[in-house]
Amino acid sequence: MWYSENLGIFKRAKSFVYNNKKYGASAFRDKELLESVTIFPMKVIEVDSFFYTSGKETKLLEKGVWKFSYDAIEKSVDTIKTQYNAQAMNLFKGVLTRTNMSEKYNDEVLEFVPSLSLNPKFQEWRKNTLISIENRLNDIREADTFKELKELGPMETCEEQPKEYLLS
Repeated sequence: MWYSENLGIFKRAKSFVYNNKKYGASAFRDKELLESVTIFPMKVIEVDSFFYTSGKETKLLEKGVWKFSYDAIEKSVDTIKTQYNAQAMNLFKGVLTRTNMSEKYNDEVLEFVPSLSLNPKFQEWRKNTLISIENRLNDIREADTFKELKELGPMETCEEQPKEYLLS
């Protein structure tokens, strides 16, 4: 992306008019030409949208690059807790829901095919994953300040799920 105080933001190379002269999109291949018509590369420095909302915009031309930054306004503790809870529950739904059938029908499978059983590594993985999610939800519930929530950081990923649910 490029920016010019006279011409605005260019998300892609396109034709433009500067001082009554028309330039084609190919002008964006020529750095000197762009500088002569006050168009410089642009970099947007985003705030961490999990913890902050964007406030006042600041523009600064530094070493031939326009830098757009925003004041970071802290989100409320309740908003961050809601986001963290949603992450944990999405992990729960995404990882564990698809394995529930194996657990749910284990007794029925054993009744009809006694030579099969649930893989103990699979059972241990499910248990550890549930404990990990429960611990995360408890950590979220116990955090009372913005700082405590920020220190929680991203949720640790669970170990890889065993490939086989059933063993013969």
